[in-house]
Amino acid sequence: MGRDLTADELDVSVRAEVINGKNTNKLIFENHSPILGQFDYTFGVTSQQVIDTAIIVVEGPVKVTFKGRNPSGSYVTKDFEVTVEELYYPVPEIWGLLCGSGTKTWEWNTDEDCFGAGGYCDTHEPWDPTDLSELDGGWWNQPGWGEGATMSFSIRGSGFSKTDATGEKTETGTFSFDLSNPLKNIYNEDEIWSQGKLRILGGTSILAGRVPNYDTWEIYDVYEFEIVELTEDRLVLAHWMEPHVDWQSECYFWIFRAVE
Repeated sequence: MGRDLTADELDVSVRAEVINGKNTNKLIFENHSPILGQFDYTFGVTSQQVIDTAIIVVEGPVKVTFKGRNPSGSYVTKDFEVTVEELYYPVPEIWGLLCGSGTKTWEWNTDEDCFGAGGYCDTHEPWDPTDLSELDGGWWNQPGWGEGATMSFSIRGSGFSKTDATGEKTETGTFSFDLSNPLKNIYNEDEIWSQGKLRILGGTSILAGRVPNYDTWEIYDVYEFEIVELTEDRLVLAHWMEPHVDWQSECYFWIFRAVE
């Protein structure tokens, strides 16, 4: 198993790929230490254990933290800072749609039924809507997170925040994407039903980020959502409700619009 390593003993590195004398927005991570770990590069987390790369979405300094696990089970970390000088590699469109040019704010789309149960890998909206007024009491217990509440996504630091309808309560966290597994419509394989997953990190969630469990009839918090639709002014998220069994094909939908 070996002994525990200190930060100074770690054989890990972070560098930007240099093209035409400038640091591009492709970062290269290497871990040659005899322990497993991951690099948190603010916009996401690496998955490969020896060498991995990531495309950064903004110019400027980027903080990277390596977190490794020692044989004893303790963790060892090491921080890096790399300055991106040029967005040489294309930035995924999803960042601009969700975050705008820096930070973008979203609110409930009250022009339609914007919250409730619908078909998993099927519909794009709830066929059994829940009125936003029901969030304040009862089993939802989400006072203030209905109509009038907002949430924002920021490119810098993958920052997430939400503010209740009174403007007095704010919760913050971060977010990440996983676009590696888009889902098709179960009734139409030519249609992509979900572009991938949006994850909210840091102990908070989107507005009214809770769903019912049909076995226990309790409400539980959720932090991972399917990106059903994302355009300049419309965001549709969904979460497959537990229990995940063949006959259970329902999910909950959240539908938002961009704040002008």
